[in-house]
Amino acid sequence: MDYSRMARKLREKIARFSGELSKGLPKTAVRFVQEMVYGIQASRSVVLTKIGRTLEEPISIKKVEERLSRQLLRKGLGTRIRRSFLQWERHWWEKTPYSFWIRAT
Repeated sequence: MDYSRMARKLREKIARFSGELSKGLPKTAVRFVQEMVYGIQASRSVVLTKIGRTLEEPISIKKVEERLSRQLLRKGLGTRIRRSFLQWERHWWEKTPYSFWIRAT
């Protein structure tokens, strides 16, 4: 099994999904969304310290956690991400062959 190829595909999927979530956001917010999506999946946790450790950055975990915390406090970020996610999900359901069941009810 080619693990490096699998890892590359996973990173591409995460980048594509987080790109959809962060459309129209500033560059630092786009990076934050990508790091959070990857970090939550890799750490299987929503705790910032655990997410920060999975990012394996060359700075202290305290500094990473502070940066993630600052981004979480960004005004309107949660609302914009939720809205983007709902649009993405709606688009996905419309492409699904079984979506006619939902439309019919």
